[in-house]
Amino acid sequence: MPSRTSPRDRATGLLVGLALVAVVTLALLPARDSVSSATPALALLAPGIVAAVVGGRLAAVGTAVAAALALDLVFLRPYGALTIHVVDDVVALVTFAAVAMTVATLVALANDRRRAAELRAEEVLALSRERERMRDEQARLSSEKSALVQAEEARRALLR
Repeated sequence: MPSRTSPRDRATGLLVGLALVAVVTLALLPARDSVSSATPALALLAPGIVAAVVGGRLAAVGTAVAAALALDLVFLRPYGALTIHVVDDVVALVTFAAVAMTVATLVALANDRRRAAELRAEEVLALSRERERMRDEQARLSSEKSALVQAEEARRALLR
C-alpha cells in the first residue's frame, strides 16, 4: 500500500519526532546514572510513535534512528561515543532499534490504512449522493414521460 502522507506531513512528523527525542533525552539526562538502559529506551519509543502518526513511516524510521543514536550516545557507557563495551547494552540497543522501527512502521501503516478507509468512505458517500440524484432525475423523467404519453393520447383522441 503506497503511503498517503504528503511530503509536508513527513517533514513535520520528522521535525516533531526529532524535537521529542531531544526533549526526552534532556529530561532523562540528569537521571542517567541512576536508571537502567531500559528506562530511556522505553521513553525514546514515544517520539517514533508520534512521528509515525504525524508524518508516516519515513518520519517514524528517521526518528527511530535518531532515538537509537541518542540512546547510545547519551545513556550507554562510554557516554558520547558510538562504542559499547557491555553485552547487555549491545542487546538493549539492538532490541531498541528493532522495536522502535517496528512500532513506528506499524503505527504508520495503521495510520495509512485509516486514511485510506476515510477516503473510501468519502467516495461511498459521494456515490450514494450521485445515486440519489440520479434516482430523483429518473423519477422526474418518468413523470414527464407519463405526462407526454397522456398528452399524446389526448392528441390522438382529438384527431379521431
